[in-house]
Amino acid sequence: MLVPYAAYAQGDGSTEYSFSVQLGLRAGLKQALFPGVSLDLGLTLPPFVGQEGLPLAADAGLLLGLGGFYFSPRVHWLGFAYQELNISGFIYQATLGYAGEGFLGEVGVLFNPRGGGQGAALFSLSAAVRL
Repeated sequence: MLVPYAAYAQGDGSTEYSFSVQLGLRAGLKQALFPGVSLDLGLTLPPFVGQEGLPLAADAGLLLGLGGFYFSPRVHWLGFAYQELNISGFIYQATLGYAGEGFLGEVGVLFNPRGGGQGAALFSLSAAVRL
């Protein structure tokens, strides 16, 4: 499935602020901890409005990079209510990627440990081209 994505980021090499639109609006902050290691935080407003308040997703992760390759373990907290569906809790993610000159490719997995073995993991393959 093709999902359009647009992003803007600005920073000084140590701290970066970002804003992106994909399946929701996300604001992010990335802070370099030391060479090759950064902390990445984000807050996302999903694209639908719940009946019991504003939907929200927050994430925190590390970016571990070497050359163009990177690995990112991350945790997401989701909280929203939509019709009779109430979702609140943690989902874990791991991503392995490569960022080249003008393009990016990655593979990842989202994992819900409370999934009961049915549909608990979602695998993804992503690619992007910088315009």
